[in-house]
Amino acid sequence: MTLDDYATPEQAADRLGIHPETVRRLIRQGDIIAMKVWGQYLIYRPDLERFAAGYDPNYKAPAAQRRHMRRVALRAAIERITSQ
Repeated sequence: MTLDDYATPEQAADRLGIHPETVRRLIRQGDIIAMKVWGQYLIYRPDLERFAAGYDPNYKAPAAQRRHMRRVALRAAIERITSQ
């Protein structure tokens, strides 16, 4: 993997059509999986595309559904990291 395989919150915001701070909030909530490198969040582009495919900036999911989606995303990230 190279740095080109990752997006910054600004690039993710452009892709999703939202403000970069909203991307950071989604990361803090666990909705978008990212890692922090030298104080900068980096989002694996395939994970971003997977998130973008089901993301509607105007939809507010119930809390239980958000928790479930975070668990699913976390499992996928752990599987990706451990399979390397």
